[in-house]
Amino acid sequence: MRKVLGLFISCFAVFIYLMMISVFEYMKEAQELKYVEWDTKTITAAHYTVEIKFTKQMYDEFIEKYHDKESPLPEIT
Repeated sequence: MRKVLGLFISCFAVFIYLMMISVFEYMKEAQELKYVEWDTKTITAAHYTVEIKFTKQMYDEFIEKYHDKESPLPEIT
């Protein structure tokens, strides 16, 4: 009887251990999905901004060829 009780307790402990591993894995995956969801909801224009250094020659060429003097927008210098 004592051996059967020890076997039952051991099996129960292994079952609890395996269930806890499953629960922790589920929680980890759920948090990763929530992070991805949060990250996609908080995308801003800064994620797609590119910084370019313009030379004086490039700026002058832009003013000559493309700048519209009639535009109501102020010139950016």
